[in-house]
Amino acid sequence: LNLLEAKSFGAYQKVALLKYDAFEEMGGKLSFTICMLDGNEDGFLLTSMHSNREGCYTYVKEIIKGEAFVLLSNEEKQTLEEAKAKSFS
Repeated sequence: LNLLEAKSFGAYQKVALLKYDAFEEMGGKLSFTICMLDGNEDGFLLTSMHSNREGCYTYVKEIIKGEAFVLLSNEEKQTLEEAKAKSFS
């Protein structure tokens, strides 16, 4: 690897975003999960769940070598797999 490639390996390279309606309420897809991974597939999932009745809840989950060590929702799993499938060139 040249110097630029080596330095960019630690930068977030793989990003996936999923918008959805977390509580099946009227009002659109206001909830989301975003996954950002570097060249080692280290990074995070950021999930914001919006409810018209309950407000908004935001969670962050660490990803190490492409895996989470906490329980993931179906949406988080889908977003993580989408990010991992992306290639950086």
